[in-house]
Amino acid sequence: MPAHAGSRGRPAWVETEGTNKRIESGIPDAEAAGAGGVVMTRWGQACYRRFPRGGETVVNPLHQIYRRARYGRPIVVVSGLPRSGTSMAMKMLEAGGLPLITDNEREADIDNPKGYFEDERVKDLGDMEDRSWVAEGKGKAIKVVSSLLQYLPRDLNYKLLFMRRSLEEVIASQNKMLERRGETSDTTDDRMIELYESHLRRIRALLRHAPHLDALDVHYTAVLEDPRTEAERMVEHLALRLDVGKMAAVVDERLYRNRAGGSA
Repeated sequence: MPAHAGSRGRPAWVETEGTNKRIESGIPDAEAAGAGGVVMTRWGQACYRRFPRGGETVVNPLHQIYRRARYGRPIVVVSGLPRSGTSMAMKMLEAGGLPLITDNEREADIDNPKGYFEDERVKDLGDMEDRSWVAEGKGKAIKVVSSLLQYLPRDLNYKLLFMRRSLEEVIASQNKMLERRGETSDTTDDRMIELYESHLRRIRALLRHAPHLDALDVHYTAVLEDPRTEAERMVEHLALRLDVGKMAAVVDERLYRNRAGGSA
């Protein structure tokens, strides 16, 4: 990891729950071309169509069947910006009965009292030549910060839960974390919002052209307001048999401490 990575460099780096990683400015050519870095058969190409449904863009079900047959069980990926609710989503999946890929290296703290659910190997995805270990996640869930999604091996099948949260709340939560660590940032909140908006546009483009990533947007506030309904949405997207009641039960609204317009 570059020696100069740090909180004061926030414009060029995004804190990934303990490590700073660069937000890449582009999308690999293979993904931009819609092939996801993998040569598809003609039938696979014919199946690869995305279409709108309920305000979201979803993958043609035939393509999902094709990828399942060719690449096996999907890996569940929870992603989003840091402080967007990714740890909460991982906790829900664990409670519902889905095994997680995590090394338990990072312990729960005041910022994430229920745990971080991370695997240190994820932070080095962009620098790894051998990413074959990711295949261990078939039938399991792993947390991958949004800036590293493009480095997931494209010869695997993924079901992605992408956490969405008000950028004002994301930044407020990050600022609180920096404050507790005794750290500061030279970047204004308004500039951070601009950078995050640009980053999220690139992520949206990536997801439109990456056939290996089948994504569902999950809104942080919606989960806190109606955890059962959102848990049902998550389970439907993942097409897994999970305990929705237990997933909803672990959502703790008391942890909603940084709300848009002020802190709770």
